[in-house]
Amino acid sequence: MGYVHRILVLASILTAGAWNPQNDSSGPNRSTADAVYTEAQAQRGEKAYADACLRCHPPKQFVGRYIDNWAGNTAGALYESIASTMPEQRPGNLKPREYADILAYIFRLNKLPAGVDELTGDLESLQKIVIERRKK
Repeated sequence: MGYVHRILVLASILTAGAWNPQNDSSGPNRSTADAVYTEAQAQRGEKAYADACLRCHPPKQFVGRYIDNWAGNTAGALYESIASTMPEQRPGNLKPREYADILAYIFRLNKLPAGVDELTGDLESLQKIVIERRKK
C-alpha cells in the first residue's frame, strides 16, 4: 500500500469516528466537575469517616491544598491511596463501598458538585474520573 493511500485510509478512519480519543476507554473520561457522587453517598461517607478516620484526621485536613494536590490524578489513585493505608491500624479493612463513600465525603468537603450517580468501589471506574482543582 502506498504512502498516499495509507494517509487517505487513516484520514477516513479518523473522520468516520472509528477512533476518537474521547471514546478511548483506557483513560479518564469524566472529572469531579461532572458531579460524580451523590449527597446521600457523602452523608454515608461522613458517618464512615467519623467511625474510621476522625480519631486521627480532622476533616479540615482534607480541604483545600490536600485535594488541590491531587488535581490531575484520578479518583482511583486517591481511592487506592486511602484504601491501602487507612485506617492506619487496619489498612484495607473497610468495604470498597465505604472507601468510595469516604471519597464522596472528601469531595463534598471541598465543595465539588454532587449529582445523581454514586462513586463505585470499583477501581477501574474510579480511574476514569480526574480530580479537578476546586473553584475558588
